[in-house]
Amino acid sequence: MITYLIDSREQKPYSFKGCDVETIALKTGDYSVKIFDTNYNNEIAIERKSLQDIIGSITQGRERFEKEMIRSLEIPHFYLIIEGSWDDIYSHNYISQIPPNSVINTILGWQIKYGYHIIIADNHRRAEDFVKRILNLFVKYKTSNPKKKESVGNDEPQSLAELI
Repeated sequence: MITYLIDSREQKPYSFKGCDVETIALKTGDYSVKIFDTNYNNEIAIERKSLQDIIGSITQGRERFEKEMIRSLEIPHFYLIIEGSWDDIYSHNYISQIPPNSVINTILGWQIKYGYHIIIADNHRRAEDFVKRILNLFVKYKTSNPKKKESVGNDEPQSLAELI
């Protein structure tokens, strides 16, 4: 029923042990999901970055990365997962001269500018867990509420229970 989609360009893909996985060229992001034969990469995508990768995307690779972020605007549920911690950023635990305040302001600013979710996931293992949880929750939502199958998130929830 659920197949995790991994971008063919992903350097260190998550394993999703015991799950169905398909490697394909995703237009945007590193991970998405397929339910039965329907590919939802136009509705949900997750971009994964190590802390050093995101620092590179903020500095020398900024123009290329921001083009990808502009493409992500077409995807209603777009996430950026960073394998690192706020403590790593605040303590300048990365290889670059860019000051921590610039990194923090860029990360927070991108959320406002592009409207996507950024999750600071501490490490590779936790990031993999979050990716799987996000994709599973998307599948649960898509398959459990028939009137909302066409577009997740268009209707306002009527109660807190609908948010969970």
